[in-house]
Amino acid sequence: MSSESQIPIAAKVASRRFARRLAAFYATLFGMTGVHLPFFTVWLKAIGIDATWIGIITAVPPVTRITVLPLVKAVAERRQMLRGAIIATGVATAFGFAVIGTQHQPFVLLAVYALTCCVWTPMVPLTDAYALRGVRQFGLTYGPLRLWGSAAFAVCALISGFLLRYVAEVDLIWIITAVTVLGALVGLTLRPLGRPVAAVAHAAGSPRLLRNPTFLAIIVSSALIQGSHGAYYI
Repeated sequence: MSSESQIPIAAKVASRRFARRLAAFYATLFGMTGVHLPFFTVWLKAIGIDATWIGIITAVPPVTRITVLPLVKAVAERRQMLRGAIIATGVATAFGFAVIGTQHQPFVLLAVYALTCCVWTPMVPLTDAYALRGVRQFGLTYGPLRLWGSAAFAVCALISGFLLRYVAEVDLIWIITAVTVLGALVGLTLRPLGRPVAAVAHAAGSPRLLRNPTFLAIIVSSALIQGSHGAYYI
């Protein structure tokens, strides 16, 4: 077999490996959310945290999404280290939830959870940026890869509900932690990507975007969608 004919085969193998590993990582990433979203507050209540503190603690992720998240993602993209940032935040998130599981004092829980959210909430946009760069490099489609995350969210939520028959509510945090540890391990398998072609810088920058009706429509639509189901998750 000539070296020329081996190139497409090698490219297909690399493409399949990238797709499988990214799909598996999406599954762990959103699977963790499928456990955390419905059952983290159940665990907080089970360890004796009152309703006021539960409200304060569960308000932390949205705050870090609009403060810390953009900074982390911007630094990762500027330094071309999306994969490294995903691995680092994945390991830090697993460690953070392990520490959370040992804390029962409201203020300490709030502090540790806030620090954990600083590394956890950037993981989805970091993964999306990595995925979009990868699908361009390997000629794949984003949707089928991201689909595994949505499926895992539903499956993990259902499994966790079933496990409530056998696991005490005070131990739910360890199910969340176990999924984050699995995600950190899967993150280590993500393939390095080639450097992207440098984009042409636009002089107008952000101010021009803020005057773009299409961009503003997307922002408003996204805000309305998030706001419409925000209370459902509390």
